[in-house]
Amino acid sequence: MKKNIFVLLLFCFSFSYAQSKFKPGLYVSQGDQRGIELKINHDDTYELIFLSGKIQNDKDTLLLKNKYFGESLFQVEEVKNAVSLSKLEINFSYKYFDYYSSNIFIGLQQTENDIVEYKNILEYIDNNESEREEDKIKFSVDRPKYIYLLKKESSKTAMSKFLINENVSGLDIKTTSNSISNLELKAYFKDENSIIVTEGKQPLLFTMVNQDVIIPDATLNPIEVNNDAKVALPEKPEYSVEVPTEDISSATPYVFKHKVDKTLKGALETLKKSPNKFLVVAQNSSKEDFNLFIKQNEAEITDLMYYEYYPEYDKYNYYLATEKDKKLIQSNSKEKQILILNTEGEILYHTKGSLEENKKSFETYSSINQGLVRANIYATIDGLFANKKSTVQEVKEVFSKIIEMEITYDYAVIDGTADYTVIDGTAITGPQIEPSTKPSVEEVVEVDDAVEVVDTSASVISEDYDVIKDKQNLYQLKITKEEVIGKWEQVLEFYFKQNKLDYEVVRILKKELANEGFYKKLFNSEEKTFSALDYKGLDYLLKFYSQIKIADTTEVEKEYDYNYDQNIDEAISGILNKRASPYYDYSKEDKLKALGYYKKYLEVTNDKTRVITDYLSLLNNNLDILDSKIEYYNTYENYYNTIVQSNNKSVIEALDEVFTNSGGLIDWFVIKNDFSTLANNASWSVVKNETDVQLIKKAIIWSETSLKLTKDNGYFLDTLAQLYFKDGQKQKAIQTQQKALEVMKDQVEGGEGSETYIEMKSVLEKMQNGTY
Repeated sequence: MKKNIFVLLLFCFSFSYAQSKFKPGLYVSQGDQRGIELKINHDDTYELIFLSGKIQNDKDTLLLKNKYFGESLFQVEEVKNAVSLSKLEINFSYKYFDYYSSNIFIGLQQTENDIVEYKNILEYIDNNESEREEDKIKFSVDRPKYIYLLKKESSKTAMSKFLINENVSGLDIKTTSNSISNLELKAYFKDENSIIVTEGKQPLLFTMVNQDVIIPDATLNPIEVNNDAKVALPEKPEYSVEVPTEDISSATPYVFKHKVDKTLKGALETLKKSPNKFLVVAQNSSKEDFNLFIKQNEAEITDLMYYEYYPEYDKYNYYLATEKDKKLIQSNSKEKQILILNTEGEILYHTKGSLEENKKSFETYSSINQGLVRANIYATIDGLFANKKSTVQEVKEVFSKIIEMEITYDYAVIDGTADYTVIDGTAITGPQIEPSTKPSVEEVVEVDDAVEVVDTSASVISEDYDVIKDKQNLYQLKITKEEVIGKWEQVLEFYFKQNKLDYEVVRILKKELANEGFYKKLFNSEEKTFSALDYKGLDYLLKFYSQIKIADTTEVEKEYDYNYDQNIDEAISGILNKRASPYYDYSKEDKLKALGYYKKYLEVTNDKTRVITDYLSLLNNNLDILDSKIEYYNTYENYYNTIVQSNNKSVIEALDEVFTNSGGLIDWFVIKNDFSTLANNASWSVVKNETDVQLIKKAIIWSETSLKLTKDNGYFLDTLAQLYFKDGQKQKAIQTQQKALEVMKDQVEGGEGSETYIEMKSVLEKMQNGTY
């Protein structure tokens, strides 16, 4: 009898709750994320308020001003235990000090009329009296009357001024990388009943703050706070900083500078030297505004790079368009706008506004760069595929780039009344528009005023709190699915005729067969039609199977990062198992073709045991569609003989050898169980379908072997009993069936009342009365 087992694992978790009564009142978060309010009410309810404050109107925008906004970014406590007051002892704590310390400055002022002397905190590290401990530094300074603490973040500098009281001998200073209290939130009306709020993140540590709580005397409140202070700070000091990953004790700060060309032609030539970057062209902007943006951008990138150049932060070159460039761009627009070009001078994106107005788009983690990379591949595909002189090698390289693209998804908002569409996080009013066509430096570039686009800050919030303004203005793919598939067919046919393996083709094929390749990346398709072209891809993998097997593990190929790629066996078996699976609604022709390819796979692989096991399972699950079951029986007999009858070993010894050869990667129980199950499946198929005497005798041997490994299995005993009866060994069959019933009482749910038990009992009765 064939056994189908369904195992349900129930994981039970028990939770215990420690009950305690909290004192009602208002609690306010402290530390890293100050300004979150937790209100515990007398009726055991609570309110968690992340932000609160006043609303200010700015045209169509609501500015949500946090009531804690503008608080000092520094927490300072006074120390009054030193003997000498001539020096001021500083204990400074800052998370990730080694990486962010270059942005912290300390200013000292001896009297109200003295000039404030600013130094970067790194300058105190080499002080003979300084001490370091992880993210803490301890040092002393000549006692000032005022101390200024500054933190430089992007283009702003936050400053807090403190008065040093006469009896204070030291300060404990803490600061963090961010604070929720300083979020600048904006809100927009979607309609009269809806508001969209943008920007904001992070949770929390609570300290109770109400009338019953006294703030410790040690807390020193600043006498002045300015989170956008205009202070001329000194350059980064040339001091050593310990970084765990490398020794940069002799390093000097890296100063980043953009190369700004005077002509568009020159800017494009410069861009070609850095093909992974893009050229941002500012049109109708003043030279003063352009230069100011470049200076600020250079400072921001310098802060990110610290002591050496990091290309991941240098993504754009910038160029200020002149009147002469309008002839090249052919744009008569008088409005300020931004154009982003690739190395070929093709316009990948355009939007209204100045560089300053669009500065968020050019920040390090902005989503626009990912969109530009994708748009650039689209432009490359269209240009290359349209060019009849393109080589097969060039086309293949484009497919290789496509499979590395990150997938983006377009979501349409459907609520029954919505009159806008959300495309990759950008809300567009009116009907959904068609993707924009490809502009270039030879074509007119005008922003379509007929399409009203909601400001990016009013867009639906994405996971990284970033959206792309005017997403519809990104370059969209022109070539059709049919044309892309046609180009891939040309590539595959060309390399199939070669006698040398091309591993890039293998990488593309693996991804494509797993539906993670160019088809999905270009067309966002969750399921594609498996075609004759995909089988041709399988032919390529089978043709070079041995070479691919070696290449999968070589050091040379590790540059492709195989932690994320399937190996050759996973790629082939994965798609064939799916295509031949009875659990998928594929046609009979599909399943038979997949089974045929599995046989081809069996012929080329070195891992016969694993592959033949999978192949037999697929054959057994598709017996109803096979024109002849001879292939199934012959395959199983070959498998059985290879394992059991080799070197005249017992079945246990033979399987132990399989276990040893697997290197322990396959559990012994799994090996034994798989072999027993396959033996019973093949034997049961003979019971149900065959009358050939010789085949029945072979099946008896298979069935007896299954019981040597899995003793007293009621299903296996039922199979063997019926084989005995078909072979004419009626008394032996009856005895075996009786034994099967004995063990089935405990093995089957429901015991003697189960359907399985009743069916097996009926078989026994038929054997006994001669009606079997």
